[in-house]
Amino acid sequence: MITVVVVDDHPIVRAGLRTILAAAADIEVVAEGASGADALHLVAQHCPDVLVLDVNLPDLSGIEVTRRLAAQHLSTAILILTVHDDRATVFGLLDAGATGYVLKDDALETLAAAVRAAARGECWLSPAVAGQVVRRAVGGSPPQTAAGVPATPPSHKNWWSPNGRCRTTSATSTASWGSPLVRRLSCWLSVMDWARPLRKAAHETRHENPRA
Repeated sequence: MITVVVVDDHPIVRAGLRTILAAAADIEVVAEGASGADALHLVAQHCPDVLVLDVNLPDLSGIEVTRRLAAQHLSTAILILTVHDDRATVFGLLDAGATGYVLKDDALETLAAAVRAAARGECWLSPAVAGQVVRRAVGGSPPQTAAGVPATPPSHKNWWSPNGRCRTTSATSTASWGSPLVRRLSCWLSVMDWARPLRKAAHETRHENPRA
């Protein structure tokens, strides 16, 4: 049985998520919370397999909660569930240590599968988010910070999950915005049927830019 803690500040949303997950025989919601403080407390109390976490909380941000939990190197996977698909939020959360990222519009169809993937240590991304990640990986240049300075390349980031399933390696240089990262992305994208066209695009880009 996969144990889950759900944290969202809207009671109606929590009720909906509970209903979705209750339909899965292998998933059990063991606790619910409405704030970042709740998330930290409930994870410490229940040690769930997966934390389903909203981004906009009344006290701590989802990024701060994710960062604090990731720093503890817990076995709990952090699955973000949000309406936000902008680059700053997506990469801020993934870089902070989130295992997966699900848009609320996709929750009804994919939440249970995303929880199962996160419990296995696999990275699950909604299609719109996965597209951004692949474009960042094959685009040839790192994202910019708010000041316009190139952000730290992925070789210096602990990408995705605290358990290291989707991390880059220290041997990957700044040029890893190209093929090395693409190969790793292809590994975990393979768990999702909708990822086939993304893998194809990544494969074609790698062959068009063999030195990337």
